[in-house]
Amino acid sequence: MKITTHILAASLLFSACNTENISQALTQKKANGATLHFTTEKVELHTEAGNESAVIATLAKTDSVFYLNNYSSFSSQQTLHGIVHNEPWLQVRTADGKEGWIYGGMVKFDKKTASDDLKLLLQRRCATFFGQALADRIATHNEILKTAKTQEQFAAFYATAMLLRDAMTQKIADQVSKSDQMPDLFWLEACIKGFVPQLSEDGKNYHLYADYNVFSDKAARTTGEADEQFFRILLLLYPEDGIEYSQKSYSILYDDAATAQASLLGEGKHLQLLTAADAALRSSAIFQKEILNLKKEIVDDIMLNTKYWQAQDKIIQEIDDILATRLGTILNDNDKNALRIRRMQIINSDKNHLQLNMREG
Repeated sequence: MKITTHILAASLLFSACNTENISQALTQKKANGATLHFTTEKVELHTEAGNESAVIATLAKTDSVFYLNNYSSFSSQQTLHGIVHNEPWLQVRTADGKEGWIYGGMVKFDKKTASDDLKLLLQRRCATFFGQALADRIATHNEILKTAKTQEQFAAFYATAMLLRDAMTQKIADQVSKSDQMPDLFWLEACIKGFVPQLSEDGKNYHLYADYNVFSDKAARTTGEADEQFFRILLLLYPEDGIEYSQKSYSILYDDAATAQASLLGEGKHLQLLTAADAALRSSAIFQKEILNLKKEIVDDIMLNTKYWQAQDKIIQEIDDILATRLGTILNDNDKNALRIRRMQIINSDKNHLQLNMREG
């Protein structure tokens, strides 16, 4: 297949860009100055590159410095909050005019990082954190996100991106488990395009959430419309900011706990999503697996939830609307029979231990 050849070629290209290549590139490039922020609570400013030199000042995480377009020709390995770094030293100037050197592993990268050498430093950090093989997959992902031209290429890319996210999430969990305190890993947003790192509810791990704005923007620039249709559905699913957080459009938090969610069945959101999914599936089967998985989530919210935000009459009305709408591509006979059963259970909500009209308290 063309897409397989495309991905393999890109993977081989980026596999050649190992840590040694990055080190060579770092000695050849000079960056435009940039304002740098930190990931650690304190940062020591040294007279020269390296821990052996005198400390001029100790900076706080809330401070920032100006990068002076210069970095050391060597790297130092340091463990920060249990995470191993192997990065060079950067020459900087503080807000009050002190000039010196800080360890690169303490610098926070973000998706606006523009200068060439800082990007190379970021590649090095990704390779140290994830290992070279996974870092190569990340680099390939970032490249294909820019170069994919057809909806078929983009569909294959998206499926691969979800697998990559899973592998990265596992590695992040492994790294965090070694830490003596929760490290600042928000620099990961600059490492991989299309995903946003967020702390879990309990503050003990990070999740990588898809930023569907990025995927949707790219879909608008490929040939074909199937990918645009698919990502429009996902933007409907996460209408607040298009980012795949735990809160979906068809549910609402009724307590502080992320698991305390009530269904919004009765507000038309389930029908809206199912209608969009049916139209997308009738148009193309390119994203069939993903769309059917989404259908299952929506139907499960109707069938398995025991708490509903709206009153009984509104809930029954939306179920009736779903059954009356021609959704034969997305809903099979089993789905429709299950909805009819749920309708009867809603009518007898007390007997079936279903809590309705939660918006009224």
